[in-house]
Amino acid sequence: MAQNKKNQQKFSKEPFRKSKSIKRILTKKSGKVPIDARKGTIYLALGSNYKVKDEESEEFVECILGGTVITPYENINVAAVGDKVHYQLLEQNNQGVILEIRERYSKLSRESVKKTDNEQIIAANIDQILIFMAVADPYYNKGLIDRYLISSEMYDIPTIICFNKIELMDLTLIKEDLQPYEDLDYGLVFISMEEKINLAEIESKLKGKTTLVTGPSGVGKSTFINHVLGEEVLAVGKVSDKHMKGKHTTSFVQMFDVNEDTRIVDSPGLRELAIWNFEKLELQMYFKDFTGYREECKFTPCTHTHEPGCMVKEAVEEGEIDIERYQSYLSILETL
Repeated sequence: MAQNKKNQQKFSKEPFRKSKSIKRILTKKSGKVPIDARKGTIYLALGSNYKVKDEESEEFVECILGGTVITPYENINVAAVGDKVHYQLLEQNNQGVILEIRERYSKLSRESVKKTDNEQIIAANIDQILIFMAVADPYYNKGLIDRYLISSEMYDIPTIICFNKIELMDLTLIKEDLQPYEDLDYGLVFISMEEKINLAEIESKLKGKTTLVTGPSGVGKSTFINHVLGEEVLAVGKVSDKHMKGKHTTSFVQMFDVNEDTRIVDSPGLRELAIWNFEKLELQMYFKDFTGYREECKFTPCTHTHEPGCMVKEAVEEGEIDIERYQSYLSILETL
């Protein structure tokens, strides 16, 4: 996929003017915007500054939030990448002021990293999530995959799991190890950025959609996005020989146009499951392999940890539920 040059965006290392002061942003659930307000989409959110693409001119405008923003949502970050907004252009400095967050049709969020018991939006108005992993260098982590899947299941967002660097391992063994995910109807794609294997397959799944791409560092995510965009827009990190972990090259969320109807949202990897407003007993609902067993447990509710007559545990013992998936469930349960 080559990026449409008309819609091409370039971000400088310091894309925004530094604010002299940080003020508290107020919100209200309804109101009217001025008649000259313009429509746009947020492509980059960095601190209190935003890059907004104007819907009519397709130009990028540096924006800040207005003193009071109209939004029906209550988040610690008022606006996020992917949000559709109304903004007003200030002629004196060619800067925009965001006045309203328009309705979201989807979102991916987490509990605020500042531990303020509030919801932090990672990205809004996305059509699917692409979990990007590597079969080796660094090896994929099933527990981390499960955490990503819980987030996507919770917000009912379709998910694709892509495994890069297949030239480094026996693919037959890898597919056998990942069979439980195939059995659960999660779409798996195996590629090699190094040897250009199966790239057309994964690119075809992006067409006509806004896709959030996320994954741990060092797996080739930035290389993949650069390939799809047809140019080097993201820095590429290398894997540490000592720790077999990659260096983080994405520290904030940003969106890129591939063409007129295809967009990619580049997101830093989630290091922990910090789902907003999430209860322990809800976790089992997002493990699809528990369905058909959890309903038959002797006790309700059942945590599937210590209770007698637990059909989920029995299914694990009989090999009907993958033991690593069950161990992942227990591990995540302990963190909630």
